[in-house]
Amino acid sequence: MPRQVRHRHNHGVPRASDLAAAGRWLGVLVIVLLCSCTPQQSPRPQPSVVLTTTALLENENLDAEGEYIRAFTRETGIAIRLIPNRDTATDQLDQYRGYFRNHSPQPDVLVLDIIWQGLLADNLMDLNPLLGEFTDPHYTELLRNSTVQGRLVALPLVNDVGLLYYRSDLLAEYGFAAPPRSWAQLERMARSIQAGERRKGNAGFWGYVWEGAAYEGLTCNAMEWQGVEGGGRIIEADGTISVNNPIAEAAWERAGRWVGTISPPAVVEYEEADAENVFEAGNAAFMRNWPDTRPVDAHSHNRKGVTTLPRGGVIGGGGLGINRYSKYPREAAAFIRFFTGRSMRFTRARLLLGPSAIPSVQSNPISLDAAHAPELILAIPPGSFSRPSAVAGQAYDRVSRSYFLAVHSVLKHERTAKAALASLEKELSEIPGLRLPVNRAGHPR
Repeated sequence: MPRQVRHRHNHGVPRASDLAAAGRWLGVLVIVLLCSCTPQQSPRPQPSVVLTTTALLENENLDAEGEYIRAFTRETGIAIRLIPNRDTATDQLDQYRGYFRNHSPQPDVLVLDIIWQGLLADNLMDLNPLLGEFTDPHYTELLRNSTVQGRLVALPLVNDVGLLYYRSDLLAEYGFAAPPRSWAQLERMARSIQAGERRKGNAGFWGYVWEGAAYEGLTCNAMEWQGVEGGGRIIEADGTISVNNPIAEAAWERAGRWVGTISPPAVVEYEEADAENVFEAGNAAFMRNWPDTRPVDAHSHNRKGVTTLPRGGVIGGGGLGINRYSKYPREAAAFIRFFTGRSMRFTRARLLLGPSAIPSVQSNPISLDAAHAPELILAIPPGSFSRPSAVAGQAYDRVSRSYFLAVHSVLKHERTAKAALASLEKELSEIPGLRLPVNRAGHPR
């Protein structure tokens, strides 16, 4: 699953390479954990409540979490115990499910990928009564994605959305005044720049690299190809299956033509790091990736820029939720309010957790939320949208897997888009709670 809360994308935490810069900001920090006093130590009052929360960062970077833990404890007197992350996002999700099966009261606070919120909603508290008006300033689209059957099950932690990285030096060299604003423009520009760079002797240069492997990242890419042009969001908010339509068919076929022409044949096995490696090596004009890609290097001769994807991208990121079985829901809500609020925006930036989920914070010119990529688009681009994880609920894994496997079969030229979409629609119609669109006669299609 791509971009999780800073994503190991499986969209759930920052990678070690991204956090090297955070280490320079933070220095060496020590996590504040409860410990018993030895006879030589002065007695210290023990907090009446100890909250347990899953870590935001990968385990090799846990020391960096001490900054906000200490700040919260100083302000509230509530101690924090961190539970390290599992090695993969799949393992992390399985661990959460294990907690819930056993009705474990710990962890109290859970770091949730944006697509886990629907999967785990039954075991998460409704945050609306606990947080009240504190939720109001957050992006509406992020709150909508975190709301399952009228219950806000997570408060958005960061704003994460698919972005388009590009070589600004090459755009200028080949006569393009601005990055593309449509997929058709991107294709034309990629072809032109690729042909020119190959004439100069770089036979391994490509126009566009992206995530085409059969995994959650392909769900994001393919939804961006079709969704922004009116091709549906796989499943609409009312449970209607909307994927099988001419716009989606054209978008999938177009992407299939990219493979081996403006994109390398191996793109069908690319994940985020693969696309990034090709782009950073100077062998691609455009790249689709997330905001936590490597910083733009102002001193490099390969000048790089970042902008929105044509007409908007899929929203990633994640949020913080409260265990339904927690013994300390009010204290857990206090922790969420503290860490997601304005006062912690600089800490979040230094941890490279990404742009804030609160628009007024992002518009602050002194905010460090984009310190890792100065040209980053901070606001959620118009037209951006979420994956259908909230409406699909516990069936989202099945929905996404069926979707990305169908797309992948088109990219590998195993099926036509028309055949793949028809088969996908049939598969999705077998999932309880989802329904086929109604034709003009009022019957399911």
